[in-house]
Amino acid sequence: MLLHKPRNLDELLMRLLVRKPCQSARSLHQQIKRGGRECSIQGIYHELRKLQRLGCIVKVGEKFSLSFLWIEDLADIAYSIQRSYVQNLAAVLELPTPGKKKRWKFNDLLRMDAMYVQLTLALRRQVRDVPTYEWCPTAWFPLIQEDIEKQFKAAMHASHKDVYVILGGNSTIEWDWVKTCVSKLIHYAPGDTALRRERHRYITTIGPYILQAEVSKELSRQLERILMESANIAEGSVRLRKLLTSRRWLCSISAEHCETKASKLQRRYRKYFV
Repeated sequence: MLLHKPRNLDELLMRLLVRKPCQSARSLHQQIKRGGRECSIQGIYHELRKLQRLGCIVKVGEKFSLSFLWIEDLADIAYSIQRSYVQNLAAVLELPTPGKKKRWKFNDLLRMDAMYVQLTLALRRQVRDVPTYEWCPTAWFPLIQEDIEKQFKAAMHASHKDVYVILGGNSTIEWDWVKTCVSKLIHYAPGDTALRRERHRYITTIGPYILQAEVSKELSRQLERILMESANIAEGSVRLRKLLTSRRWLCSISAEHCETKASKLQRRYRKYFV
């Protein structure tokens, strides 16, 4: 309920109570209206009563807070997820063994991006003591996958290892976005013509692994055009969403375990940060 961008009124209320306990219905109503969601105070009370019946929140006087029992249940679920999935991401995703390569096909770029994030985090846990190197032709994903991007960056920070990103895009909005991502661990450098032929491939290498996402050259050109033509991030976000939902876009991800090839790629990318 709380990990994705909230759509329903009850999810919005829970998100607000996560941020701050002991809030009145009127205060919650005002915050939701300021966020651009139209609803009545009666609708707020209706959802609050529903959440009380479900045991998610409690009311003390005129103020509402999350239920400690619900918080404990959530903590237990988080621990189970950590033990069953996060600690075994490599096995869950069946990462390739030495000398092997795996490939996944998609017809939805957003689903491909979600899988790419999963695989990158799995590789980051599998190989802990080396930096990550990335070639990113266009940074379209943070403009329409903001929540996922924030979670991804937080997870990468938790590894305490540097991430070096070569960004091929030349648009103002991409580099404006980079300026908002100031970090001691995540570094950006502009690409050059040597990488021009790889503008439809997104590549991440960690240790002996190479992760590659590939889109069609047509889609790559359209992504670049939208980013170059958009006046600001908001406009770019709207246009990108329209493009990606206009039709099915065939794309793929491959994961390869090849130490020789990965080392060569890392040496090549490292030169951009000297």
